[in-house]
Amino acid sequence: MPACPFRPLHAQIFSERCLGSKREYAVAIAVDVSLSMHGPLAACAMDALVTLVAALTQQLGREDFVLLAFGKDVRLIKPAAEPWDGAAAFALLSQMRFDVEAATQDAAAVDAAAALLRAQAPRGAPKRLFVLTDGYGSTGTQLAAALARAEEAGVEVVGLAVGLERSHVPRCYSRWVHAALPSELP
Repeated sequence: MPACPFRPLHAQIFSERCLGSKREYAVAIAVDVSLSMHGPLAACAMDALVTLVAALTQQLGREDFVLLAFGKDVRLIKPAAEPWDGAAAFALLSQMRFDVEAATQDAAAVDAAAALLRAQAPRGAPKRLFVLTDGYGSTGTQLAAALARAEEAGVEVVGLAVGLERSHVPRCYSRWVHAALPSELP
């Protein structure tokens, strides 16, 4: 990392880069839109999604993230190559129906996101997948296998549960966060 010669070392470590290019990494967000997410969990998931997208676009200046929705099937909402704009926001909102699909294809979502991240990421760049879910999937042990494949491919998968309801995210994901409110996300 290039250093700024006029700032102390601790300020250089904990601040943005002032020289050189942006750090290269690849990010994907997968949102569970199954029936089990209906109600307060859906509202919390939407708030958390808005928080994540705002952090990526406004704070980090990144629009090259992948956005997926999954329920009975997996749908690509925003590929990495497309900008985050009104059309992408509309595509997202049109897919956010939490009261229709009974199945949760979480394993297929992890596999699809991992494949997209492998194709998108520059060589050696960190790859992160954030899965907004309650952890109640319908793929059984297939999720564990999909998570293992993702880890082998260098994709760090983080399960995110938001809301006061009980979730199975800690039982399904080795890296997880359960926040009572979206504002508590790290």
